[in-house]
Amino acid sequence: MISIIVSAYNCASTISKTINSILDQSFNDFELLFVDDESTDNTLEIIRSFNDSRIKIYSKKHSGVSAGRNYGIKKAEYNYICFVDGDDYLDKDYLSDLYTFMIDNDCDFVMCNYNKVIGNNIYKVPPVFSKDIVIEDKNILINKLFYGNNKYNLYSNCMGLYKKDIIINNNLSINENIDYGEDILFNYQYIHHIERFGYINKALYYYVYNENSLSNNITLDKLDILFKTIKDNLNKYEDSENRYIKSYYLNQHVVYLTNRIFKLDKEERIKELKNINNHLIDEISYADLFNLKDKMWLYLIKNRKYEDAYMLWKIGNIFNILK
Repeated sequence: MISIIVSAYNCASTISKTINSILDQSFNDFELLFVDDESTDNTLEIIRSFNDSRIKIYSKKHSGVSAGRNYGIKKAEYNYICFVDGDDYLDKDYLSDLYTFMIDNDCDFVMCNYNKVIGNNIYKVPPVFSKDIVIEDKNILINKLFYGNNKYNLYSNCMGLYKKDIIINNNLSINENIDYGEDILFNYQYIHHIERFGYINKALYYYVYNENSLSNNITLDKLDILFKTIKDNLNKYEDSENRYIKSYYLNQHVVYLTNRIFKLDKEERIKELKNINNHLIDEISYADLFNLKDKMWLYLIKNRKYEDAYMLWKIGNIFNILK
């Protein structure tokens, strides 16, 4: 029924927990495809130590998680696909709940809420939607994908169940030329080809936070490439989508400031701030934005008041440390 794809690279310290959480699923009609991305530790040996007929192992030249997921899609034998990262793990009813909801509600795409694991602490992330829901309006989805609070689980390739036929028939793939935001680009494209989306308000996926991961090492160059790629990968999009994309870029610009620039010491921070190029920010107008907070951020960044933008972010985070 379900093909589970794990693109694994140097995750020897976590992969056993990942595998056990998959093999212990209450729903057991699945194949587990590991695509080893030329790991240099003993990740591959650990995977091979598990004796289960549902496990299939592939090795390829090191080329990144997106290439591994695309390879897994090509090898998948079932029509339902989900992705799991090699350092994350699943609730025992993850597959069962996603599959049941998809079938019972005739959905093309189903996602769930998640827990964020930081060290020994587990935080249930506030949900995107307050209840189980089925949505047919793509504008609502794209709003939440780019702009809604706690949108991470909508733009992650993990935490959801896809239909392989939709991916193959529409020639979709995860962009291998970018290493930041490839998840959101893929989901954005996928959403345009579905009729019904389902959301389960249960935290069934455990995302293990790693400050050294690619997604937590954002640069403006990576963000600019993502922004341009999103726009270039669609022939046309509604004006509202254009606004959501611009709002997303602004918010990610703030993430860049908070996760990178303001973690530097003062001397390095001053040097980096002087070199920031705001050319894409200049494309955004106040009319493009939806709320006062974002308009304040835009004003501060346009006028290079980065310290004030950072303080505005910190104030907001007091009320939601996981946002």
